[in-house]
Amino acid sequence: MKFIIALFLFFYSINFYTQKNSFNTKWFLNKTVNCSTNKPINDSKWNIEFDTLNKALITFNNLGLKKEVNYTINDSLLKVNDIFYEVKKVTIDTLMLSINNNKICKTYIFESKLFLNKKQKQKYFTHNGELVFYTNKINSPKLNGSSNLLHYFSNSFQYGNTQNSKCNVTFYFIITKTGALIEPRGSISCLKKSNKKIIEILEKTKNKWTPMFINNTAVNSFVRIHFKHNVEIH
Repeated sequence: MKFIIALFLFFYSINFYTQKNSFNTKWFLNKTVNCSTNKPINDSKWNIEFDTLNKALITFNNLGLKKEVNYTINDSLLKVNDIFYEVKKVTIDTLMLSINNNKICKTYIFESKLFLNKKQKQKYFTHNGELVFYTNKINSPKLNGSSNLLHYFSNSFQYGNTQNSKCNVTFYFIITKTGALIEPRGSISCLKKSNKKIIEILEKTKNKWTPMFINNTAVNSFVRIHFKHNVEIH
């Protein structure tokens, strides 16, 4: 009997250590769902990184803000900045946190940095006989002088009044492994012949790119940037 108890405690400690070790990493929010209906919820994107000293760094993607908070974890109950979450699942790849009270019922599904790196290596297409990899939340080419591509391109437009106040703006292009911008294209939903404006904005970024790297090797990458904007074209 003592042997069985000792064996149980041994495997429990291994499982706890593995989960704890998996937990202390950087997590990127993939999606948020209603924990009752399992339907997706349009929620702000945020990332969280847990260290081993009970500190967590939260990054709000859309705002470019960072905030360090305290956290504690006890079995499946996680407390972050006085908010309690149930840890539904934690593996090397996935973290699921659920919050359920009288006001809200949400499940946050995160992907680990390790998983995103692994997944990126498997997503590519061929252009002119060469592999082109898709960018993701943690790895993309760098534009000199800008730390956030979404902010840079949205700020390339002036605010103003248009017939359609919700213009969908999309940029597509490839940054080669030498840092060249090729295949520029895109659209602005509220403008006719919008490709001219898209090309004009992208031309200003030529010779300002650092290529994306995978496993310390420069690669070709496909960049897609999409946002909604009030656009005034002169």
